[in-house]
Amino acid sequence: MESKTVQRHVFLRQLLALSQRMTPELFVKSVQRAHRYRISSLETIERIVVLQLSEGSAELPLAEPDEAFRQRSAYQEGSQTDPPDLSIYQDPADQNHE
Repeated sequence: MESKTVQRHVFLRQLLALSQRMTPELFVKSVQRAHRYRISSLETIERIVVLQLSEGSAELPLAEPDEAFRQRSAYQEGSQTDPPDLSIYQDPADQNHE
């Protein structure tokens, strides 16, 4: 059986990971709500986050891509290829209007 210290350490690491997947405001609101109801389950805190998102009271942060990706050899290689043929994904009804 794990000691209370180890369990607390694991919980805090998981809580930190959760905090990095959302805005600070959403994280604080969710943890405050969990604290109000004495909730210590990470799964329940995650459900609180989902509830707040579904109610529209919060939003997830936009992803910020690292602009250095344009310097990567794989990106530069791909930029020299022909664009893919995506016509197989067109709706047949749309083809009649072309």
